[in-house]
Amino acid sequence: MTELEKYHQILSEEYPEFINKYLKLRIVQKLKTRTQFCGADYTQLYKVRYLYTRYDHSVTCALMTWHFTHDKKKTITALLHDLEMPAFSHCIDYVKGDYELQESAELDIIDVLNSSKELLLCLQEDGLSISDIAPIDQYSIVDNERPGICVDRLDGVLHTNLIWLQKWELSDVKSVYDQMKTLRNKNGKEEIGFRSIEAAEYFYRGAHTYSIALQQNEDRLMMQLIADVLKTLVQDGILTIEQFYQLTEQEIIEKILTSNQKTLWTSFTTLTQIERSETKPTNAQYQITSFPTKKRYVIPLCEYHGTVVRLNEISALCNQLLQEYNSYQDSKYAYIKKN
Repeated sequence: MTELEKYHQILSEEYPEFINKYLKLRIVQKLKTRTQFCGADYTQLYKVRYLYTRYDHSVTCALMTWHFTHDKKKTITALLHDLEMPAFSHCIDYVKGDYELQESAELDIIDVLNSSKELLLCLQEDGLSISDIAPIDQYSIVDNERPGICVDRLDGVLHTNLIWLQKWELSDVKSVYDQMKTLRNKNGKEEIGFRSIEAAEYFYRGAHTYSIALQQNEDRLMMQLIADVLKTLVQDGILTIEQFYQLTEQEIIEKILTSNQKTLWTSFTTLTQIERSETKPTNAQYQITSFPTKKRYVIPLCEYHGTVVRLNEISALCNQLLQEYNSYQDSKYAYIKKN
């Protein structure tokens, strides 16, 4: 059994067999060609443990939803929530200049659902309509507002620490997950939370690591470089914006390697560290000036003396880490040195 299979087994001991017919659909299978980490798999900046795709993430979200709700409609919604994602995911937001919201890359989910007759037939067989699936955020367990935890955000913290940053092992994931349950937030909506302060704090340490990594210049440079390469190919007439949604990442990389962006892309794939500077570098092959990006963070709910509270209301540790996160600032410039 692979680690990914073990991860999925932790998330739901009972497998929802009804998702299998959806997994076979071409529109869902296409997610196997989209990596989850927005390009981290293509550089040595990060030592990603193994390939984790949008398909894997979608299955994960479905398993979590089934575990917490045993609701078929919500589980199918979780499975289909990322169908509108393009190749290189949120790097396409960077192509479009959407750094802080990171929502412009995603197509309208209703249009995407309507584009697949196979998918519509599956929904019909299950007695579901498009309005049962979209909007996704009609089910707060699948998608909710920050700082709440939904399955999409929960997998972000877990798989980033397990697979991308490798700060956790499966035992850490299990110890966190076993202490989670469905609670009601102050708005009366379903939200995933914790049985105790101690469990919530343990998770929050990992969530803090995740949040900081996504504010560091390694992540900014990686995504901006990919976006600049792709933007150049569009400007040169080699790619169109529409093809980000049609082609696989490997097909796009093949186009990069036959373009004038080959040298920069090759440097990126072998890059093991970036350089930092507070003054504009003079020996850069590629550089960025640090810029604000989307704040990806959570503050979990937890049970406390018979009530449900947000962790920052009762935890000094949470407030300390939250302050560190809010005040975090990387260097003004980040760059790749010329050879």
